[in-house]
Amino acid sequence: MYETVDVVADEIGVKPIISLIILRSPLLAYKIYYGPGIPAHYRLLGPGATDEAWQYSHDYYDRLFPDDIPWKLRCLWKVMGGCLIAGLLYFKYMLK
Repeated sequence: MYETVDVVADEIGVKPIISLIILRSPLLAYKIYYGPGIPAHYRLLGPGATDEAWQYSHDYYDRLFPDDIPWKLRCLWKVMGGCLIAGLLYFKYMLK
């Protein structure tokens, strides 16, 4: 599903590009890269871009993840989980 959305967004020029977003707001770029995607991300760049979309994106992550769990810890947890899964799959196929 997301591939289709990204193709259409790329054609009309509203696909969120992390390298451009990081110039304006490094924290938001970090949150977009590691967090879930929301429709407001497609209003950050290109035609119809609004400052409200930037503010909504910042506020969304603050509401979604309260301050009791730091961002670095959540991202480290995701990376460790991904590495564990990749390692298990690697050994599963290598031991055959």
